[in-house]
Amino acid sequence: MRVIMAPCTKEKQSLEPWILEDLGAGYVLLDIKEELSKKREGYLEPDFEMQLGEEQVEALGLLNEAPIIFATLGVRQISSKVSSYYEIKRGRWQNKEALLKEGPIWISCYSEQSFLASELIKTIRLLIEQAKALKKIAIIYLDSKPKESYFTCRSLTYKCINELLVGEKHIVLQIMRDEDIGACYLPSEKNFEPYENHFIYDKSYNKLMTKAIKKLTKKRTLVTQESLYQDLFYEQIPMSEKLYLPLQNNFKNKLSEQVGLNTILLGQDFYVIYDTKANIEQQRNDLKDYVMPQWTLPLVAQIPIHKSNDLYINENNVVTNAFKYRGEGVYIGIVSVEGVDWEEPLLRTSQGKTRISCIWEQEQADKGIYYTASTINTALEAEKILSDSRSEATFLLGLAGGKQGYYEAPASKAEFLVAKIKPATRNVQQLYGGEPHPLVALVPDVLIGAYKLMELAKLNQKPLVLYLPYHYLLEGIEGVNKYDRIFNELSHQPGLTIIMPVGEEADKKHRWLIEEGSSKEVRIQTKEEKQNIVGMICSKKAEVFQASLQLLGNETQRICIEEQGIYQTTAGKVESSGLKWDYHSGQIVIRFRIEQHTQSTWQLHLSTEDNKKLRLSVSLCEQPVNPGATLSSWTALNTANPAPAKWGTMGVGSFDTKALVVRRGSGRAKHTNQTGLSCVAEGRASIRLKEQNEILCLEGTDVAASLVTGVVATLYSKWQQEKGKAYLNTKMMQMWIERQLTHLPNQTYPHFSQGSGILDLKKLEATLIAPLE
Repeated sequence: MRVIMAPCTKEKQSLEPWILEDLGAGYVLLDIKEELSKKREGYLEPDFEMQLGEEQVEALGLLNEAPIIFATLGVRQISSKVSSYYEIKRGRWQNKEALLKEGPIWISCYSEQSFLASELIKTIRLLIEQAKALKKIAIIYLDSKPKESYFTCRSLTYKCINELLVGEKHIVLQIMRDEDIGACYLPSEKNFEPYENHFIYDKSYNKLMTKAIKKLTKKRTLVTQESLYQDLFYEQIPMSEKLYLPLQNNFKNKLSEQVGLNTILLGQDFYVIYDTKANIEQQRNDLKDYVMPQWTLPLVAQIPIHKSNDLYINENNVVTNAFKYRGEGVYIGIVSVEGVDWEEPLLRTSQGKTRISCIWEQEQADKGIYYTASTINTALEAEKILSDSRSEATFLLGLAGGKQGYYEAPASKAEFLVAKIKPATRNVQQLYGGEPHPLVALVPDVLIGAYKLMELAKLNQKPLVLYLPYHYLLEGIEGVNKYDRIFNELSHQPGLTIIMPVGEEADKKHRWLIEEGSSKEVRIQTKEEKQNIVGMICSKKAEVFQASLQLLGNETQRICIEEQGIYQTTAGKVESSGLKWDYHSGQIVIRFRIEQHTQSTWQLHLSTEDNKKLRLSVSLCEQPVNPGATLSSWTALNTANPAPAKWGTMGVGSFDTKALVVRRGSGRAKHTNQTGLSCVAEGRASIRLKEQNEILCLEGTDVAASLVTGVVATLYSKWQQEKGKAYLNTKMMQMWIERQLTHLPNQTYPHFSQGSGILDLKKLEATLIAPLE
C-alpha cells in the first residue's frame, strides 16, 4: 500500500528500501505492506484519492501587472488567458515557455480523472519552486477535495503542504463550508503536533480571491517602492501639502521620534501621521511596513439645508408642555466646518446667557483654541461680534435644542458643544472631490473634532448626543477604511450617541446601479464649462470589466480608462487610476477625473468579457461639489449616505408627515445594511432668527436628523434622572428610539430601506412621562 510518512529520521532509515519519492519538508512516499505499516512509530497516512471539482473560474485580471503566478489545480481551465498547462498525473507541461513572460501568469494544473494526495503535494511543491525561480508570488486555487471527507483540512497531506509554505508568501485557496473546515481533525490513529494553517477557506470563489489579494496587499507583496504609494492621484498631490497618513496597529510612537514625523493618537492605539507629503516621502523606507496597504483620502461634505421664506408651521415640530424632560444635564454637540452664531437667541437662556458650554476651533490637526461659556458671555456683554452668523450649524443646533418664540425644540434645556474644523484644501478637493467647496472636510478632521467634544463631555461627566451633518463624497461608497472602524468603535462608547443624516442625493442623478446586460452606456452631462468632475466605477463582485470614455459622437477620442493614465481631449483633460483592486472593499474600482474646458457631454461605455452579466455601480461625487454634472441613467435606491452604516451611527431620513411620503431628496438604498437607517422624521421646520422679521423655512434630511438629535437628548435626561448615570451608547439608544416610531398601515412608506418607521412625538411624550421599568 502507498502511504505518506511524516519526518522521522529513525523510521526513514529503516524504511529506505520502500521509499518511492521524497515529497519535501521531510515527508516521503512509501510503498509497504499493510502489516509492516502497523509496526511503524512514525505518522503514516494513506495516499488517498483527490476528487476533481468542475469549476471553470474567471481570470484573476485584477492583478494586472503584479508579479503573480495564479495556479488552478483541478479540471482543465478553458480560457484564452491561461498561459501554460501542467498535467498532474503525467508531470507534463504544455506551453511552458510562456512562464517567462512579464507580469501575471495563469497556470492550469489539471487531471482528466482523480489524482492522489502525493501528486497534490508534488504539484504544489513544483509551483512554489517555479514561483521562486521566476521571483513571483503564487496564488494556488485548489478546486479538488479528498474523496473521503475525513482527510479534509487537518490531514498529514495538508500538514505537509503547509510546511512547504512556511516562510513563503504563497497562498493556497480552497472552497469550503465553515462547518467542514477541520470537521475531522485527525484521520491517523496517532496525534501529531498542531501547525499553522496557511490555507485560506471560503464558500465563495470571489471571496477567496478577495481574501488572497487582501492578505498579499497587507504584506505589501504587490507594492513597489518608487514612492510610498503607486497611485496616480496620490502622485499629483503637491509635496507641500500636509496629509493624514493612517498607520497599522504595529506602529510604535517611538518610531515617529526616529523619523522626525508628527504623529497623532486617535483612539486607544490608532496613530496617524500628519506631515507634509515631502517629509513623508523622504521617510518612506522607514514607514513602508507600518502604513496602510492602500492610500485613502476620504472626504465628506456638510449636507446643505434648503431654505425659503415660506410660512410653514408644523405641529409635529412644536414641543408641548407635556414633555417632562428637555435635555437637562445633556450636551448636544456638532462638528462643523462653520462656526455658530453666538448671539443667536435660539442658543441662549431667557436671561440672555449662552447655552454653548464650549467651542473648540481647530488650528491644525489636533491643535486648536477653546472658547468657554464665560468667554462667550463676556463677548455678548461687550456687544462684540465674534460669531459666524447665519451658519447652518446654528440652524441645526437650534432645531435640536433651541427655543425662541413659538418654536421650542425637544431638548430646549440642553447645553451645546461645538467643534469648528477646517475645510479640506483646494488641492485635495480638486483631486478627490470635484469643484472646491467650503463645506467639504477630511474625515480625520471630523474624527479629531468628535474626540475633542467627547473629552469635554467626559470631563464634565455628562452624556453627549453628537450630530455629524456629513455625507461621504465618494471614497466611502464601498468598503470600510481605518477611519470607519474607529468611528464604529465609538458607537459602543457609554454616554455617547452619534447621529447622521442619510443625505440629499436621491434625486440628484449621481448614482447608477447596473445589474443586467453585458454592455451598457451612460452619459455624463454637464451644465457648465470649466467643471471638475470626479467619479468612480465599482465592480460588485471583484470582476474585471472594460470601461471607455469619450466625448459624445467623437469616436476618435475614445479613452480606455481601465488603463491608468492622463489623457488630453479637445474638451479637457481626463485622468484615470486604471483598474485597481480596492483593499477596503475587495472590489475592482476605477477612479476618474474630468477637468473640462467647455460644456460637454461624455459617454461612458461599460462591458464585460464573454457576455457576462454586469454588476457595477457608477458614481459621481455628491452635491455640493458636482452641482452641474449628472448621469443620464440613475438609481434612487443607491443614494443613501454610507457613513451611518460604516460608522455605526444612527441614520435619519427626511419624511413629510402631511403627505406621508419620504421626501424626494432623502437618500435610499436597496438593502438596509447599506443605510444604517434608524428612522425617518419630519424634514421641514420653521425658525425665526434674530436678524429677520419673517420666518425662515428649513427643509432636508439635516432638519429631520436635528430633530432626532434633540429627541435622543431628552431620553438621556430621563435615564439620567430616573436611573442615574446615563451609560447608554449609540446601539442601545437606537433600540430605545425604535419604541418611539410609528408605522403606516397599507402605505408604501417608510420602506425598510428608508428606516424602521416614522418618529412619533406623541409616543415620545408618553415615554417621557411613563416611569422606567
